[in-house]
Amino acid sequence: MTSQVFHGLGIYWARYCGLFDLPELAPLPSFDDSPEVKYRAWRFWLSREGQLRTILGLYIMDGVISQFSGNPTFAQHMSNQLPTPSDEQTFNASTPDEWIELLLRKSPLETRPRFCDMFRKLFYPDDELTKDIPNNISLFSLKVVLEGLKSLVAESKRIEPAPVGVPSHSEICRVLDRIRRYISASPSLTTVEKNTALLRWHAVCLDALGNTARGARRLCYPYGIKQYIFGGGERFEADINPRRWISSDQASRTLLHASEIQRMASGLPLGLAHDPHLPGAVFAAATTFAAHALAGKSRIVFPTNVDWEVAVLLPQGSTHWEGRESPREETNITLNFIRGSLEEEGPGRVLRALSYELSSMRLLLRGLSLQWGVSMEMEEVVDSWISKCA
Repeated sequence: MTSQVFHGLGIYWARYCGLFDLPELAPLPSFDDSPEVKYRAWRFWLSREGQLRTILGLYIMDGVISQFSGNPTFAQHMSNQLPTPSDEQTFNASTPDEWIELLLRKSPLETRPRFCDMFRKLFYPDDELTKDIPNNISLFSLKVVLEGLKSLVAESKRIEPAPVGVPSHSEICRVLDRIRRYISASPSLTTVEKNTALLRWHAVCLDALGNTARGARRLCYPYGIKQYIFGGGERFEADINPRRWISSDQASRTLLHASEIQRMASGLPLGLAHDPHLPGAVFAAATTFAAHALAGKSRIVFPTNVDWEVAVLLPQGSTHWEGRESPREETNITLNFIRGSLEEEGPGRVLRALSYELSSMRLLLRGLSLQWGVSMEMEEVVDSWISKCA
């Protein structure tokens, strides 16, 4: 039985056993209540919160396994009615009195937004509605939201045209830009937490531009490279034309996201190597670099600063940006890069050799293999691509 089958049985078992049914929240005790009353209420709250986080963890792993297996998710992420979990400070309170004090200072559980409501607000046409989402959503909650968007991206690309009811590519891109702005402006996330969330965001954007798992398989197939990372064994791949792909503006955008993933992954503390999304994000970035290098585009001039609003929202095939009356310099450089006309080094741009960047990512995957065995297989595939580039 595959890991996905085990995971699917785990989700159905959780539903059968009532794990998805959170108990009603008990009234918050006061400081004047007896120690026994406060302790029982605290332990009940912790148990309920632990149950909630376990379920949300299943949602995240559901998305990760779906990415590697190529199969749909078991859970319907966009209809997730669970509330967001508590903040870490309250969850890690060491005494009942500290817990009560922190809860009195913050919003109680009943006012926490449900994930399905957050998705609905994110996709609402009026950008003002997004402001109704609290500005203190935790990194854990953001990971659940991003996993929901990733599942939606996968569903939108599963068949052509997209299934009925699935938002268009432009609508998904608009929501991705809203999430990016939310993460960057969050007053409650640390710099490391923002980078962790944005790294996952860039990986979701990569898949919104092209299926990175299928791209990896198609890069391996014509060179006879064995890979058991995505979708199990070998598959027949036809109509492979990397040169056609790298000439598109979509391919240029993938390079921007891949470059940022490499930068962020290289700068994350070692303690965050356990993040389940990290190996897949690094390998997706390496796949993007390899696709260009194997097609003969080995040296590329990159912008040193990217206007991500342009990179995400510029309509495919557009030659100019109408988002602002006075475009910034980084906007013009980003536009030129997407058009494929950024060819010389200079202020705001840098020349990079993709073979060197691939070697750097191979070493990064080797370091991740201490936590994730799949990174060893990823490293072997990247090493094979590097040898073909040479």
